[in-house]
Amino acid sequence: MPDQFLPAGLSLTQVVHSYPRHAWGSMLRVYMAEGWTAERMWNHLPHDFRRNQGAQRPWNYIQAAMGREVDKMFEEETGRKRVPIPRPRVPSVAAENPSEDDDDPSEGEEDQSEDEENPNEDESGTETNPPPRPLKTHADLTLDQLKKIAYIADHKVNEIEQRIIALKPEATQEYRSIWKKAQDEWYQAQMDAYKRDTGRDLRHSRKPNLVLREVWKTGYPRSDDEGLAEYHARADWNAWYKLTKQFQDLEKARRAQLQQMQLELANATTARIDG
Repeated sequence: MPDQFLPAGLSLTQVVHSYPRHAWGSMLRVYMAEGWTAERMWNHLPHDFRRNQGAQRPWNYIQAAMGREVDKMFEEETGRKRVPIPRPRVPSVAAENPSEDDDDPSEGEEDQSEDEENPNEDESGTETNPPPRPLKTHADLTLDQLKKIAYIADHKVNEIEQRIIALKPEATQEYRSIWKKAQDEWYQAQMDAYKRDTGRDLRHSRKPNLVLREVWKTGYPRSDDEGLAEYHARADWNAWYKLTKQFQDLEKARRAQLQQMQLELANATTARIDG
C-alpha cells in the first residue's frame, strides 16, 4: 500500500521515480492510457525498486501487472473474463529468439487459462459450469465502455507489434515505416471523404476519434427535433464504436502477421536441423 500522499501537480515520470509505490495497481491504467510501456516504467523506477536487474527483460513483471489490469478492465465492462488467443506452440522460435522470454509471468497466466478453460467438463463432454452471462451487443455499451474496449484492443496491437519486432529486430525501422504509412493513408482517406461530402477541408487532427466523429456527422446531420448536446453525444458514440471495430480488425491483422512470421521461422529452423 502507498505510504505517502502525493503532492499536487506531479507528472507521471515524477510519480514513478519519486513515489513508485503509487505507480501500481489501478494507477497502471493511467500509465497505459498515456502510452507508457513496461520497459519505460522500469527505466524510470529508482534503482532500489528495480527487480530482475540481471534478466534479459527485467520489466516483465510490470508487463504482467499491466496485463492483469487490462483483464480487469475487460471484465468490469463486459462481465466476461478475457480469454487470450492461444499462441502457436513453436519451441524452436523461442530458442532462436532470446527476446521471447520463457520466464514471462504473463505467458504463464495465459497457459493456465487455456488449461483450465473447462475444468468441470467430464470425458463425455457434459459441462457442469453455470451458464455465462448474456453477451453485450454494441448497442448495450456506453461511451465509456467503448473507450475502454478500444483502449484494450489498441494495447494488444502495441504488444503484438513489439513481438513482431522481437522476431526480426533488424527490420524494426522497416516495420515501423510500413505501419506509419498505413496510418497516414487512413487519415488521408478520412480527410478526402470529409472534403468530398462537404466541400471543405477537415481541420487536421491526429486523434482518430475526432476525425471519425466529423466524418460521421457529414452523413448523419442533426434533425430539427434533436438537441445539440444529444447530437454531439450520438456522434461521439458512433465515432468510438467505429474506432473500436477498427482497432479490433487491426489486432487481427497484426496477429496474423505474427503467426505467419513464427511459422516461417519454425520452418526455417526445421530445415536447418534436417539439413
